[in-house]
Order: sequence, then structure tokens, then C-alpha cells
Amino acid sequence: MEVIAILLSIIFYLFLVWVAYEIVRRAIIAALRTVLQEDGRLWVDRLAAAIARQIESESKDS
Repeated sequence: MEVIAILLSIIFYLFLVWVAYEIVRRAIIAALRTVLQEDGRLWVDRLAAAIARQIESESKDS
């Protein structure tokens, strides 16, 4: 009987660890989306546009 109780407690503990992991993972993903997205455009898109403008201005200068 004690073995069953120990196994159930281990399973319950692992379930709680998994739930905590999922909560933290989803919170991190939501925070990253909030940080990286501004005015509907991703930060990477803004960086790519800035690099393209820089290349265009350098090509016009030469």
C-alpha cells in the first residue's frame, strides 16, 4: 500500500512540474510576442526595412 502511495505522489509531483513548465513557457512566449511586436509589425521586419534603406542610400551615394 505504501508503494502505491509513493508512486501516486511521484506521478502527481511530475504532473505539477509539467504544469508549471507549460505556464512558464507560455508566459515567456507571450512576453516575447509583446516585446517583438509593435504597431502590427515585427521587430525583425523593421530591422530589415532599415537595412534596405541603408543599402539604398549607400548605392545612391556612389
